Amino acid sequence: MKKQNHKTVEFWVGFMLSCVIHGGLFLLVYAYFAGTKIEAAALREDVKAPLRMALTTFVEPQPVEQPKPKVEKPKKPKKIIKKEPVPVPVPIEEPVEEEEQEPVEVTPILPQVQNSGAEAVASSMAEDDNIIAIIRAAIDKEAKKDYPSKAKKMHMEGVAKVKIKIDEEGNILSLDITESSGYTMLDHSAIKSIRKASKHFPKPHKHLLFILPISYELT
Repeated sequence: MKKQNHKTVEFWVGFMLSCVIHGGLFLLVYAYFAGTKIEAAALREDVKAPLRMALTTFVEPQPVEQPKPKVEKPKKPKKIIKKEPVPVPVPIEEPVEEEEQEPVEVTPILPQVQNSGAEAVASSMAEDDNIIAIIRAAIDKEAKKDYPSKAKKMHMEGVAKVKIKIDEEGNILSLDITESSGYTMLDHSAIKSIRKASKHFPKPHKHLLFILPISYELT
């Protein structure tokens, strides 16, 4: 029984497959012939339809006229008229007679010196004289010590005048021989003696400028 059932199933399966295959082939053949008929009919209709051509009118392009350039006429230069200056009349001055003026006497105004100011000047001058006297004594003392022995042997004598400038502390600012003794050796000795004596100078508390004579005499 089982074998018979199995055979029947195979039969029906094979039958169905054959039907499907034959049906598919039939559809393909039918579709092919139907498509060729449609194309043939379309070709016939195209042959029967009259040919139509649209004639387009050809228009030649016309050249575009360009505007002519404007030529400007040269302008004539304007004439410049120079105006001459109008002379201005100079007024003539009439001479004026000068009046003679009488001379005016000017009385000179003499400065009035108060007694207190004069006394202050006198006391200041006296103080300066005292300081200069102390400086001269110190220089003379050094000059006697520094009398060159060679000058003594040669009997050199003379007076050297020296301009001395000191500051407010008694320091020497400058030394200048205004009048020579006649011997260079004695002049140099005088300068040397002043520099040695400067350590004993008093303080004048202001600048002093004076001339001292330094004498060299053989006794």
